[in-house]
Amino acid sequence: MNNEALIAASHCRFGYIYEAWGKYGDAIEHYEQSRNLYEQLGREQDVANQWRNLADCYRELKQYTVAVEHYQKSCDLAQNADLAASGARRLRQMSYVQVLLVKDTLTGAAALEALAQAEQTLQRAMQLNRTNDYRENFAYDHMVLALLHAERLRQMPADDTTIPALIAQFEEAYQTGLATLAELGQHVDRADESLDIARVYLEVETLKNCDQAEDLASESLKVFQTFNRRHLEASARKLLGEIYLSRSQQNQVRETEIARQFLLESQRIYQELDLTDKATEVETLLQTTRLWQGQ
Repeated sequence: MNNEALIAASHCRFGYIYEAWGKYGDAIEHYEQSRNLYEQLGREQDVANQWRNLADCYRELKQYTVAVEHYQKSCDLAQNADLAASGARRLRQMSYVQVLLVKDTLTGAAALEALAQAEQTLQRAMQLNRTNDYRENFAYDHMVLALLHAERLRQMPADDTTIPALIAQFEEAYQTGLATLAELGQHVDRADESLDIARVYLEVETLKNCDQAEDLASESLKVFQTFNRRHLEASARKLLGEIYLSRSQQNQVRETEIARQFLLESQRIYQELDLTDKATEVETLLQTTRLWQGQ
């Protein structure tokens, strides 16, 4: 039929499938073909959406600099089309990736400067959402703000006198975000966001609280099981395994065995879903921590 608009939409849907499957290279190929066709058709909003989809894939591949560039292109197009809600979401996503970039690659003054840029980007998103009363967007903004505060805490020296105030801001931000998502009935998304906070309580020394991390991850696991979100269930089980593994460093045999069972179940689910990279990640964790044979 030579219907280029439908061909572009089909490529986009293939992209969604491969992205959900964790096959990001295949997803990128289809999203790029979709974007190219939409550009030829002059459909600016659809082009913006494909830049966002591409950015999401590069974020998952941990190519954060490329992801930020693509989110910026998507944001610019959304703003040109006067799509305030979309523009605000892109700004938030860009800020989130800037935080991930700091977490994985930066330290010291460079990290703090990058976090300041991330906060400026996020504040632009929050202003748009506040002005237009986009409550759902605003909830996610608070979750990214909490992660930004957590990353700043990770970078701070232990004797910094501003730490207590920043801890309070972290807690207020994520509690506001989770409460709003609950009010909006976004139960699965709330549970997914809770996993990020649980990981913060596990990994950021200033905030470390394994009991709080376990409570959040366990609550999320129940939600994922209720709504049959298997890949998220696997993520929650992996995190719970890491939490118990952290406790097992004190030579507690029971915690070591619980950690092993959570990780093995996580790996099994990933294998069933054909999420090979995720399953391999768990297997590596089992082997490097000598849990593979229950050692």
